[in-house]
Amino acid sequence: MGADFGELTTRENVKKGDLVKLKKLGQKEVKIPALDKNGVQHGWKTAHRNEWQLENLGVKGIDRISSSSKELVLNSAEMIKKQQLQMRNFSQIKQSMIQSEQKVKIGIRLG
Repeated sequence: MGADFGELTTRENVKKGDLVKLKKLGQKEVKIPALDKNGVQHGWKTAHRNEWQLENLGVKGIDRISSSSKELVLNSAEMIKKQQLQMRNFSQIKQSMIQSEQKVKIGIRLG
């Protein structure tokens, strides 16, 4: 989630089952060690770290205000591609199950 997520959960006294509100505030640039495949550091590289806001709603009650950020544009190119991929995966799984079922039926035939 984020490098400071543990600190946020401690500060907000979050426990298992609590209702929380998590909001991504943005990103900041940070320098991290540049490691080779053996784990040896060879300088530094720039990375982006997400900044988060966490609020324990159990303390104040439930926030029922809907957020426009939850809206999905279903006719966007990205969503259409996602839908097509899901349909392809479904069709492959369906075909595999049908083939397995037919093999079982063939194996049961007597005579």
